[in-house]
Amino acid sequence: MINVGSFQGTSMPNVSPHVSTAQGFQKSMETTSSVTVSPGGEEAWGTKVDLSYMFDKLEKHGFINADERAYLTQKVTDRSQIYKAISDLKGPGLAANAAYKMQEGVLLPNGVLTLTNDRRTVQRLARLTRYEVQTIEAAQGSDMSIGQIGMLATTVALSKEKGIISGELGLKDFNMLKNWFKENGKPGSREFIETQEMLSKLYDLLASKDKH
Repeated sequence: MINVGSFQGTSMPNVSPHVSTAQGFQKSMETTSSVTVSPGGEEAWGTKVDLSYMFDKLEKHGFINADERAYLTQKVTDRSQIYKAISDLKGPGLAANAAYKMQEGVLLPNGVLTLTNDRRTVQRLARLTRYEVQTIEAAQGSDMSIGQIGMLATTVALSKEKGIISGELGLKDFNMLKNWFKENGKPGSREFIETQEMLSKLYDLLASKDKH
């Protein structure tokens, strides 16, 4: 399983950003075209999650225990307070990271939670189908419903936008993804080893679907 700490990817107070190697891929594929946002701003992209959703996710991932949830339920009365409350309780780290993204981001129809400061990224992530999201999560060992996006999701979303991946992600696309991660990885590094494990899981998942 890839360390979910590598899925932070967003700078915020008291949370250190992680620069993904997928950024190089993104820069190489960027165009100068603009994105037109539908009326309604960020709400047009998805929905704001409520406190129950936040508490459920934080407890599910072990970021808070039952007693801490009970305390937070009494203390936090508005969704805009969750990041500060978690930061005060847990300090900087994965719990605060997830709280920040759930507070500030939106949940897309495909189950991906994302910040809306980069509208092109939101548009790309919205292209992913629910099957693709579930497959990527299983391969990465991540939960995109709390903002753990990761390199694989970024790469697949960009590839779909550019037509490199046509239709839904499948076994036909595996070699392209494998070659890209190989070319952009550093052999022997922990990240490279984790990436190879992720690709192995991805292959098994795609092959299983292909058989059916």
